[in-house]
Amino acid sequence: MQNIKHFLSKLVIVVSLFQINPSSGFMPGLSSQGYISYQEGTNNEYICATLDSQERILAAGTIFIENTTLCFLTRHLTNGSLDTSFGINGRKTFERSVLASPVAIAVDTQNRILICGTYYDPQAGSKAAVVRLLSDGSLDNLFGTGGVVRVNAYNSLNNLAFDGDSIILVGRKPGSNGPVPTGIIIKIDSSGSLDTTFNNNSGFIENSDVYEYNAVAVDSQHRIIASGSDNTPFDQKGYITRYKYQSNQWVLDSDFNSSGYVRNTSSISYNSFVLTQNDSIIACGQATGSGVIARYKSNGEFDTTFAGTGCIYDGDITVSNKYYSISLDKEGRILVAGYGLYPDQSYNGVIARYTSAGALDTTFAKTGYINEELGTYSHWFKYCTTDSYGRVLAVGRSNNNTIGSQWGLIVRFFAQGSFDAPTAWTAKNFIEHYTQQGKKLGLL
Repeated sequence: MQNIKHFLSKLVIVVSLFQINPSSGFMPGLSSQGYISYQEGTNNEYICATLDSQERILAAGTIFIENTTLCFLTRHLTNGSLDTSFGINGRKTFERSVLASPVAIAVDTQNRILICGTYYDPQAGSKAAVVRLLSDGSLDNLFGTGGVVRVNAYNSLNNLAFDGDSIILVGRKPGSNGPVPTGIIIKIDSSGSLDTTFNNNSGFIENSDVYEYNAVAVDSQHRIIASGSDNTPFDQKGYITRYKYQSNQWVLDSDFNSSGYVRNTSSISYNSFVLTQNDSIIACGQATGSGVIARYKSNGEFDTTFAGTGCIYDGDITVSNKYYSISLDKEGRILVAGYGLYPDQSYNGVIARYTSAGALDTTFAKTGYINEELGTYSHWFKYCTTDSYGRVLAVGRSNNNTIGSQWGLIVRFFAQGSFDAPTAWTAKNFIEHYTQQGKKLGLL
């Protein structure tokens, strides 16, 4: 009975969601359904995405073909169709020696595409790498070696930010005093060479208190902020550091929480963050059984004007267990994306929108969040952003348990939370789908 109630409550939300009449005259929807399912191979997923200057969608992930996991990248036009001017018919697949697994993607001012993550070496295993592509999808031979910078001393590069023409990368390297890794910040120039003018001519910053960094940004005062987790064994805490330039080197900024860093005392881990116009930090991640969003003032203190405490635990409301991605729309509203785990062990992607004060924005999908199946059995999201029209784009993966496969997923919503799809895609389609799914699951 509990499962039936759970199923029917989700169905009611879907019906109410599609009663909204989107104003879609300015541009066609994203495919015929409002989402794209990338179904090549047996197991694939989108891990990261971004929009270029023409608002084309670039999404990178992994695909399993012939017993090998490969990194792939697709570029889609704004209507969701593959951009055939990119790669081979809109797709590019990488050799594992170039890039085996992507973690983050960005586009520079010249529309060159950078992806960081890991490559595979048969002798050494997975090592850190960053690649740069030209706008047509070809490797940029003016960057690194044949378009690739391999950083063999490090395990992984997890994110990147631009600092003028230079690139700041964060990740982790093996620990010098044992197996525990060390958080690393690296700066390279536009050719892919280590910037030896960075941090007392070393080109990098190491922080042995940090297990790894997974997000980075440069604020309006040219300070470097990086978030990740500390190296407390078996109980890692969220960790945010801010560095400033002083006496020819980068040092922890004592104006940020007196120490230059914030370490959570509770079991909160941060996966991503975004900066506001006044350099406040809004971070997202997970606590025990709940997605979490926290806002810090520029001095490193919790901003208690945000949701009353500075921190939101919303697992009981949005049914979120983890948030991977956070972004701000042009009105300053906060978008987070991740997943929730249900009692039947199915995963559903969660997208929530909050006001700048930390309240769920009920103009989005009437509840402030979406946690529906989007025409698949289950799914989750790894990344979200908004375009210039206020539409919400998210990428991740969907699972089809009937054939045992997972597929890459790209989905787009209008600003009010309805699918960006032609009007022929209605609640009736979803009701039929949910009825079929309910019977398959034995819930109806």
